[in-house]
Order: sequence, then C-alpha cells, then structure tokens
Amino acid sequence: MAAKKGYVIYLKSLKKRFYLVNKEEDVFSGSFSKEVIIQTLQNDPKKNETPFVLLPDQQNSNSLANLYVNYRQMDALFAQLFTNKNTAILKSFRLFSGSSALSLNFKNNALMFSGLTDVQKNMPQAYLDLFINQQPVVNQLKNIFPSSLAYSITLGVSNTVKFNSDLSQWQVKARSQHEKDSLFNKVKAETGISLIKEFDQLLGNEFAVVTTRYQEKLGIILVKNGSNLKPIINNISSKLTDNTGQFNYNKLPFFLLGDAFSIFRRPYYMILDNYLVLANSTNELASYYDTYINRKFLSKISEYNQFDNLLAERSNITWLINFKNTQTELKRDLNTGFYTAFDANEPGWKNYYAASLQLTSSGQRFYTNFCMSLNLPDTTYKQNQLIVK
Repeated sequence: MAAKKGYVIYLKSLKKRFYLVNKEEDVFSGSFSKEVIIQTLQNDPKKNETPFVLLPDQQNSNSLANLYVNYRQMDALFAQLFTNKNTAILKSFRLFSGSSALSLNFKNNALMFSGLTDVQKNMPQAYLDLFINQQPVVNQLKNIFPSSLAYSITLGVSNTVKFNSDLSQWQVKARSQHEKDSLFNKVKAETGISLIKEFDQLLGNEFAVVTTRYQEKLGIILVKNGSNLKPIINNISSKLTDNTGQFNYNKLPFFLLGDAFSIFRRPYYMILDNYLVLANSTNELASYYDTYINRKFLSKISEYNQFDNLLAERSNITWLINFKNTQTELKRDLNTGFYTAFDANEPGWKNYYAASLQLTSSGQRFYTNFCMSLNLPDTTYKQNQLIVK
C-alpha cells in the first residue's frame, strides 16, 4: 500500500507499475501514470466544472458501457501517442470545443456508441462548431472515395449562404479577415470575378478531404454545375488541360471552405462532372482521375458496404479511417510502444476494419455516432467480447 487509499501493482508481463486508488467507497481508479492518479485524488468534482454532458438517466441505466470524450484535451493526448505532432489524423477534432457522452449499443460485429455532443459556448469557437448551425445532409460523396482511402473527413451544409456567413465571422475572430479581404480584392482586380459570391452560388452541400494509403491528399467538393464552374476556375488559374490547371492564388480553398482545406495552398485542380477535385501535385490528380474513370471506388468493396450499413445516412461531420490502409502512416508516426500494441496485440486494433465518427446537428447539439467494425462480418460474439475486454 503506497498511501491510505492507494495501491501500486507491479505487472510482470508488462514490466510496469499500475497505480490504483480507492477515492470513494467501491469506486476504483487506475493508471500507469502516477501523476494522473495524483491529479485524480486532488480533483474535487464539487469545485471543478465537469467537462462532460451528462447522459440521460434512461440512456445511462440501459447502457453496458459509456464513452466520454473531451475534444479539448485531444492535443495533449496526441502529443503522447504520436512522435509526429503534426499528424493529420483527427486534425479537425483536435481543435473542436465539444464534449461527448456516448453509450454502448450492442452489436455482435462492431463497437457502436451513440449519444450527444455539446459545444462549449464559453470557449473560443472552432471550425467544426460552425456545422451545428446546419441541417443534416445525405452523405453522397463517400460513393466516389478511392478504394485506397486511409482516412477522410466529410462536411455537409444545408445552407451555403449561412455557412459562408458563419465562416466569415469565424475568420474575423481568428484575425484572418484582413488577409482574406486582400486576397479576394486582388482576385477581383485581376480577373473581374467576385469569387466568393460566384463560388458560393455553385457550391453543393458536401465537401471532403481524403488521405489515401499512398499519402495522397485530395479535396473533393460537390458543386451544383461543373460546366458553369469551369470558366470561373479557369479565370483564376493556369490551365494544364481542358479540365485541369493550377490556382494562381494562395490559400483560396482555406478561405472559401475553412480549416479542413488549409493543406491546399495553391493546388492543382480537376473538374469531373459535378465535382471539383483538388490536389497538391499533378500525380495525385492523375491517380484520382484513374480511380474515377475506372470506378475504383471504396463503395465497390463489399466489406466497406457492410461497414457503411452501420452508419447514419445523414450527418454534418463524418470522420472515417480504414485501419489497414493507415497502417504505414501509423507505423511512421505513432510512438513505438503504441504502434507495437496496435500491430502485435491479438485480439486488438488490427482486428477491426474501420472506424467512423459522425456528428449530426440537432438543435444546438450534435447527435453523435461512433462505430468500429471487425474485419470479418461473421465474427462470433465470443470473439467480439474478448476484444471489448
């Protein structure tokens, strides 16, 4: 016994100490970190504001397990998980001001949690907060994602005018409005195009950023009429072919669509039917062109379709990861200990095919679904039970 209510257990198999405290009667907390346990003992929930939205009584009483997520602490968590602090995995969520309280839904071939996410009104507004003011939209862009997808984030808006207004206000608070105004004034002076107005009139209700297993980065934007968009884009770019070119101005995607598109500084583009595709190299564009023309889509893979059947049809924010296609990036960027656990544990993370986090606006909250499905659709309940443990 290390303290009146504390215990230290040495786990021979892991060669690590595990700290256990009994702060309340019949309630134990444990961690491999002594510092975390000390913070737990010092925390007074009566004095400290709880960071989580509470589960409704009915939801809590019927749940086998509850998952609480404080997105404001994800940067600190990722600093421990990754050697590469700039990994793009879950990048947008790491700045999100929300907190989720989710309960487990029983499924024999997947882990599924659902519940509510609250956005903290007294916190600085983040990019993903903007989508709480939109109605859910049908998820369609996923149908043309490449089969080599590693992870993606898809954003949906029901009202593009409202989204543009909210985005502008957010950029004012982020102190980037002056740069934005200077850029679009320059575009207007040199091309005669009021780009924000023209682009917003043609913007569809979904846009996504996709990373493939080959580390290709693609922006895929649904537009209302690709033929009408073409002369506008041609005027602000240098043409390579009839359907491709490179933007002549820096940071246009970021100012038009927000933080998720900040990786495309002066991208190459391609218009395919009613889709505007962005990439940082001509090779990436050529790769996606081959995918599109030859229909090498994720939606053509039966295992993905089984996974997709578990997801909501409508949302405003959908994050998706394919574990196998992300393995090379995880090996490169994860701390060695965490990657070893990911790769070696049996059963473990690699037994799962994919995971998705979906946020769907509901009032001034997000209804939230988290789903992680097993590789094999016929996996038995016993196997799933072992993985949960």
